[in-house]
Amino acid sequence: MLIDANRVNLLEKDLEDFIFKCPNILSGHEEGLFKVKKWIGRQYRVPSGIIDLLAINEYGHVLIIELKNVPFDASHLTQLSRYASDIDEAYSYEDTPTPIIIKLLVGIKEPPLKLLTEANSLGIHIKTFEFNTEIRVSNRWVLNDEYYNKRDTCLKNLFFRINNELKLAEAGKQ
Repeated sequence: MLIDANRVNLLEKDLEDFIFKCPNILSGHEEGLFKVKKWIGRQYRVPSGIIDLLAINEYGHVLIIELKNVPFDASHLTQLSRYASDIDEAYSYEDTPTPIIIKLLVGIKEPPLKLLTEANSLGIHIKTFEFNTEIRVSNRWVLNDEYYNKRDTCLKNLFFRINNELKLAEAGKQ
């Protein structure tokens, strides 16, 4: 999918559509770490927010992909860490070990060194991309508290969905 260079604003939805249709663009030199084997969902709701892209990678690990069309800041690291905590908490409801969770932040600007250091200490991987066009961004972020009240149901659904996908991925290896 080509992104129309005539558009004024690059939306996260554009990035999401592009990565969803061309997931191998994330692989790079990391081999299977960021290679999507199976998508679990797009805009996947968890108690702390909405995960942009959720997948199983080539190694059978859970891959959380958070997209940003604005310069990176520390709140993005916190957001990604909360999503991983939601998955970890979903597994605490069952007698099943939590799968390995790979956290990937994808954005348009090179992160400052301090942020990169913090991301590294939190186990968050960062990838950036560039376009051969000037892009202006004008999105605003809004938190949605409505789903925090549905936390238990949401976490159980998250657990069952990921666990089923991991079982299917494992069965496919045999």
